Amino acid sequence: MEVVGKCTLYVMDTPLLFYVIDTREDPILGLCASQTLNLIKVMEIHPEQKDGVYKQFPDVFEGIGALPGLYHIETDPDVTPIHHAARRLPISLNDRVKKELNKMEKLGVIKKQESFTDWASPMVVVEKPNKSLRICLDPRNLNKAIKRERFTIPNPEEILAKLAGAKYFSKFDATSGFWQIQLDAESSKLCTMNTPFDLYSFQRCPFGISSAPEIFNKYMRKIFENQEGIESFFDDVIVWGRTWQELKEREIKCMELARMNNLKFNEEKTVLGAMELKYLGHIINSEGSRPDPEKIQAINDMKIQDNKGLQRYLGMVTYVGKFVPNLSEITKPLRDLLHKDAVWQWTRAQDEAVNKINEAITNSPILKHFDLNKEVTVSSDSSQYGLGAALLQDGHVVSYASRSLNPAERNYAQIEKEALSVVFACE
Repeated sequence: MEVVGKCTLYVMDTPLLFYVIDTREDPILGLCASQTLNLIKVMEIHPEQKDGVYKQFPDVFEGIGALPGLYHIETDPDVTPIHHAARRLPISLNDRVKKELNKMEKLGVIKKQESFTDWASPMVVVEKPNKSLRICLDPRNLNKAIKRERFTIPNPEEILAKLAGAKYFSKFDATSGFWQIQLDAESSKLCTMNTPFDLYSFQRCPFGISSAPEIFNKYMRKIFENQEGIESFFDDVIVWGRTWQELKEREIKCMELARMNNLKFNEEKTVLGAMELKYLGHIINSEGSRPDPEKIQAINDMKIQDNKGLQRYLGMVTYVGKFVPNLSEITKPLRDLLHKDAVWQWTRAQDEAVNKINEAITNSPILKHFDLNKEVTVSSDSSQYGLGAALLQDGHVVSYASRSLNPAERNYAQIEKEALSVVFACE
């Protein structure tokens, strides 16, 4: 039979108790039924939610921390050191940069380097959205010599999969995350920064070096490992609980571990006792997760003018791909432009693909949190150019997945493509 169209239907199966009475009045939907069907939400107010943590652990929100131990940066001795000259600054920035360098020196992040060092990287000055300056070193050559830590950075999906049953959430942000890692003397000299004013050596791990993300995650995972209801991802720490009391107990445990390890959090970025929270590009609550509206808006606002722009667009779309069924099939006209032998020609097919993607992401459903205690249903499908899959529990979608077929797979018989989709879904 010829397929003339497709549709996706989101069905919620929820048991409800109804009372039937003998009256001529219009039937009404009660509070319990409305809450169960997510038609209304009753917000709970806990006035003590902020004062408790801040009053009990004020030191955890003050200054820049210093995690235990000294980090030694391993380098490849076969790489020749390079001592870069200082880059010139616009005269208008001189006073502001000097002021920021003095501030960093007082905080113990950098110190003046009196002697010559084999390695010296140029300074990079970035103006942040709030007009303050961020001073970093440009370690592109140094990174060629640094040996990576090879620590496995946690997958955001693994963290989100642990949130089943959670009702309350708190989030903490490590203050100037990498700066909380102390460097040993040898590593400090490696991280020397050449400025128009002086040579400075970083006493704390600078932003930009290739091993920084891995070593910072290694420290954070060690602090919070095996802690129920507490997870870290880079400088973001999330705490959750099924009840308000459970959340408060876990917050206290988080604060105790932070104090014990001299880890400091940014009070301005702290969120306490929320029933809905922005985390890892998602909006999460007790019902599940959905894409962050800011990310959706960024995708909708993107202008695609060349291959690089298209690659950036597809990269952003892929990050929220689990919310869109059969994404690979929708993106095919766009991916066709990235083939080596493809001639860049933006046509109506590409416009339609972008519109479909943006509409699907904008109207994406809430995905339920994965629950280890519930049965799993895996659904799979195949088309001429791609494979699709869905993970479901209790009839609710937990995640979508899709991928394109390579040229050899496109020649499979349809029954073989269906079998391949089953393998893909299970893997």
